Amino acid sequence: MAFVKIMQITVLPFLVVSIVFGIGNPNKTGTKRTLKAFAMALLLFCSAGMVLNHAGSWLVTSSTG
Repeated sequence: MAFVKIMQITVLPFLVVSIVFGIGNPNKTGTKRTLKAFAMALLLFCSAGMVLNHAGSWLVTSSTG
């Protein structure tokens, strides 16, 4: 089971990047714009995950204390 999870960690980002590059325009400006949008979405999801993780841990500690 752990091997499958390790494969998911390595394969899923590759698939996402491949799809983004496949959909994006092959010219330089289109690729730049696509990468910028992908980076902004990744930053948004990571920051949202950190905020939710922090809020969840705060709720757990405040309700038990």
